[in-house]
Amino acid sequence: MTTNTSKISRSATGTQQFHLDAGSSHANKIYLLLTNSLGTLSANGRGSASFAINSRIPPALIGQTFNHAYVVQGKGRFDFASNAMPLTLTK
Repeated sequence: MTTNTSKISRSATGTQQFHLDAGSSHANKIYLLLTNSLGTLSANGRGSASFAINSRIPPALIGQTFNHAYVVQGKGRFDFASNAMPLTLTK
């Protein structure tokens, strides 16, 4: 998994875009981004997701780093886990 940014400003708001690549052996399987997203991987095992920040985020979270990863559902179980990508909330 890759992403477009590792920092987002609370005051400016923004979105972290995720680019998922679990490989063709996981094509058309359901994935769960471990934030609050759910989707289906394409025929080549790829997908995308995003995590948006707005100014309503509590100021106490400034300086905190959140790690996002995704898992892929196989036959009744998760059979793939991605690397984690960080996101730090700045002023």
